[in-house]
Amino acid sequence: MFLGYAIAFVLAFVLTLLLLIWAAPRRYQVKVSRRLPAPPERVWAYVSEPERYAYWFPYVASCKADGGPPQGVGQRRHLQLDRNGVLGQRDDEVTVWNEGRRIEMDQKNEQTHGRAVGWRDAHAEYHLEPDGDGTRVTGVLWFYGRGLLGGVFSLLSFRKRHEKDMRLALTHLEKRLREETYPA
Repeated sequence: MFLGYAIAFVLAFVLTLLLLIWAAPRRYQVKVSRRLPAPPERVWAYVSEPERYAYWFPYVASCKADGGPPQGVGQRRHLQLDRNGVLGQRDDEVTVWNEGRRIEMDQKNEQTHGRAVGWRDAHAEYHLEPDGDGTRVTGVLWFYGRGLLGGVFSLLSFRKRHEKDMRLALTHLEKRLREETYPA
């Protein structure tokens, strides 16, 4: 009797997993928008300058220019990541640069503990629009799950994690904009 229940449970688990793998989207999107109390040129400084990226993204320990032009398409950045003691790194490359309005970056080779993360081919976009005396910032992150289970984990947890990170980053950016006068 117990063996019959065990077999039924395993079959139900496997069928559920196969259904999740089949139903999981291939590409995921996280989109977060927030109005910030600063003009676009102040917000742009934080988004476009590599050394300022770590000031508003809470899990970015450092971000340094790593080749390409200092501004514009082709700018490369190397990021050191720290997610509550879990260390990692990633390389970003700017693919779209619309001065003061929009920047897009391919996020490549993200690793934690020296191993690839569960998502791949991430692409981040930041859109800035004047909004009264402030700026509406919209952050969009696109990514794919890595492998069969990466798609399932993306569906179940990675998407929520990235959305939480983006919301927290925009909260930190608002705090920085209220505290600092950069650029003067």
